Amino acid sequence: MKTLKLLNLFMFGIFFSNQMYSQGCIDSTLISPNSFCTEEYDPVCGCDQVTYSNACIATNYYGVSSYTQGPCDPASCQAGFNYIDSACFVEFYGSGASSYEWYFGDGTSSQGQYTYHNYSNNGLYTMCMYAYDGQGFLCDTVCQEIYIDGCGQTTPCGAGFQTDGGDGCTMWFYAYGANSYEWQFEDGNSIETGSIVNYSFTQDGSYLVLMLAYDGQNQLCDSIYQYVTISGCDSTSCIDNSLINNDIICTTEVDPVCGCDQITYSNACIAQYIYGVTSYTQGTCNQDSCNAGFQFSVDGNCTYTFYAYGAEDYEWWFDDMVYSGASLTLYISPNQLQDICMYAYDGQGALCDTVCESYICNLSGLDDTSRLPLTVYPNPSNDGRFTIGFDGVLNDVSLLDLYGRPVDCPVNIATGLVDGSQLNAGKYFLSIRTKDKSYFEQIVIMK
Repeated sequence: MKTLKLLNLFMFGIFFSNQMYSQGCIDSTLISPNSFCTEEYDPVCGCDQVTYSNACIATNYYGVSSYTQGPCDPASCQAGFNYIDSACFVEFYGSGASSYEWYFGDGTSSQGQYTYHNYSNNGLYTMCMYAYDGQGFLCDTVCQEIYIDGCGQTTPCGAGFQTDGGDGCTMWFYAYGANSYEWQFEDGNSIETGSIVNYSFTQDGSYLVLMLAYDGQNQLCDSIYQYVTISGCDSTSCIDNSLINNDIICTTEVDPVCGCDQITYSNACIAQYIYGVTSYTQGTCNQDSCNAGFQFSVDGNCTYTFYAYGAEDYEWWFDDMVYSGASLTLYISPNQLQDICMYAYDGQGALCDTVCESYICNLSGLDDTSRLPLTVYPNPSNDGRFTIGFDGVLNDVSLLDLYGRPVDCPVNIATGLVDGSQLNAGKYFLSIRTKDKSYFEQIVIMK
């Protein structure tokens, strides 16, 4: 199971001076996990300049070879880290310092504000982050035990994705197993959505791709991290992501153009500003073979009916499903951008045309989150302000980005008001803790 874990790791009673960490201070043969240490607070300062609650914990739990009575000097920085685990794959995010070293508890280490590690086996590991100031001095250390579980197990929605392409800068990604999806690509900062997306990389190489999968209640139910290899990039890439501009509203007029990627788009506006096509010709692709397209109608409940024309047979790709036939009726989730592609075939069964478009059913009011014990409204919000409706006491509320990193945002616990008016448009998580439960609610700011 893949679980989003967001920790406030500014650990009680741990302070440090500007001294470099010495690996010789820790003797792993002293560690005795079966020893029982009390929680009495009688602090000692270890030779690694870490303050431990008492001498027993320092020696038997962390292998500290020597210490002095009393806490270490106060830290010159207050660092911490959050982490997201996905079975044996864990991402770590440091904050509060200039540089970081990470020791994963299994004999391996890494550097950087962001890092990740793939553990080989289930078990309890002591993870330590060493934080350094701008002069390169150790200014804080945070050690936390993390339990790794679920290696080789399936996830709540069992999502995944397949790829097509890579010979050239553009690759197609096909997701399956969940209700909706978001994508992050290592060489870019934008978030892509949809079960079928394409992305153009800037140059040849191997890139980490992150896919976040959401269930019917818009809750994160799976995440996939996978490297893809790109080769054959050149300066004349057909797709330029800088051309994509979601602020431009394109009509549904059918005036087809054939993109340089050999895909037929409904009109030039959609090709350029929705998909980033750098060049196109008037008319459909493979115009001598067929001239296909589709139209649609929609009712007040976000039920769409699509009607194909111009070919003998048709396939429709929507979410993780493939349908066939000249017409198709689908339910599109409210206030979510979703893609549909139609593949048209001639009388010999050969592909003769392709049309892809994005749709969003704009409905006011709440979506599936209203089924939960609490509500967040309005969602989406046009001004960035949200109210948490809960018949009880809220213990803690914080705002996070899609990767679990804290976002500075005023929150009034008493009234449930979240003021994100100064934030950029996009998707975020609300981490909400009540007396006995925690919730992660996705919110959308539209400006």
